Parts: sequence; structure tokens; C-alpha cells
Amino acid sequence: MKRTIRILSLALCLALFALALVACGPKSDPEKAKKALEKNGYTIDSAVDYLAGLATAITGNKTIDTTLTAHKDVEDKDGNTKTEFITIVYYKTAADAKADWENAKKDAEDDKQGEDSDWVVARSGRMIYWGTKAAVKAAS
Repeated sequence: MKRTIRILSLALCLALFALALVACGPKSDPEKAKKALEKNGYTIDSAVDYLAGLATAITGNKTIDTTLTAHKDVEDKDGNTKTEFITIVYYKTAADAKADWENAKKDAEDDKQGEDSDWVVARSGRMIYWGTKAAVKAAS
């Protein structure tokens, strides 16, 4: 009986851990991520396949599927305005995202404004995303 309870509790812990990992990043479908951001009050700056096609034509890089960029200006209790920002690059395959990881990290650092402690840069499956933690949460 004790052994069964231990096994069940371990399985439950692993399941909860897996759910926590899945919920950390933006949605893997660009349209669902766009709708989630719009629902949370973000302005979509670009979410069209045209940009990916243009990048492909210019650079010859045929690995990007689409790109989603959004922002939202928020005001804190002191009246200071901060911009919450996110960019999500969807690649055709996870291998393409892995291959472009170093370049994407450099792009993310270029977008970073000042020393923002809540800045996130991550790769998950076929997407690479960067921005503020609040924007990443809004896209999930």
C-alpha cells in the first residue's frame, strides 16, 4: 500500500511538473498567440507571413514560418510608463529554431531596452521568443 501511494504521488508530481513547463511560454500556434495578446490589450505590430517571406527573399533563409511582434504601454502606481514587448519567431521546424538560436539571442539583446530584470529570451520547440515576462505570460 505504501509503495503504491509513493508511485502515485511521484506520477502526480511529474505530471504537474510537465504542465508547469508547458505553460511557461507563448502558444505554439501563431494565431492563438495573436488572439491571446489582443485579448490582454496588446497592440499587434506585425503578424503576417509577408514579413517572413520578405526576410526569406532578402536573406535566402527559408527556415522562418512567421513572426509575431506586439507591445503594450502600462503605467505603474507612480505614473511611470513602461512598454511590455514580445517578439515570437516561428520556424518551420524545431531543428531550424535550434540552428538559429545564437543569432536570435543577439537580436533579442538588440531589442532590450536598458537593464530590464524581467527580460526573457527562450527557445521552445519550433519557436524562439523574447520580451518582458508580462508579455510572454499574455501570449500563453
